[in-house]
Amino acid sequence: GKMHGTIGHGIVAFGVGAIPLWGALQLSPQNGHLLVPLALSICVMEVGREIMVCIGDMPGDREAGFRTTPLRLGRDRAMGLAMAFYVAYAFLLPLPYTGIAGFEPIFGEVYVTGAILFECVLLFTWWRTWLAIRRGDEKQIFQAFERHIRLGTRLAVVAFQGVLLLEAFV
Repeated sequence: GKMHGTIGHGIVAFGVGAIPLWGALQLSPQNGHLLVPLALSICVMEVGREIMVCIGDMPGDREAGFRTTPLRLGRDRAMGLAMAFYVAYAFLLPLPYTGIAGFEPIFGEVYVTGAILFECVLLFTWWRTWLAIRRGDEKQIFQAFERHIRLGTRLAVVAFQGVLLLEAFV
């Protein structure tokens, strides 16, 4: 999906965000819809994360002839767009805990603590990557993306999935 720009990122993010929703609808068709706020927040976060991954892939994507979001916007503007999605996620992450019109709160303190920590990791990895970009050394930039975006955010996603499972049993 990345060669289709932000729309492609949105399609991938929809699939990622919908995973807990589809599972909940299968397990509890009458109440599964209550996970819509969680699915929405994950979807928004994942668009930003997908953009970040593509920023790290820019040299290879350029050679492959892809027209990714970072190649269309440039690295700095794509970093800004990724940050916008991360900030939007920060505003959406409390919704499964607080509830919104038509959706009662279904998660407790374990979720909200894990979600806030997850957001902190996203912002930290973005910031560390931004510092590497400011230095302008392509080797350091590549290493920063490998360390922070590919490894760091993936580990954070797995940990957050663990928080969601823990919340289900607390």
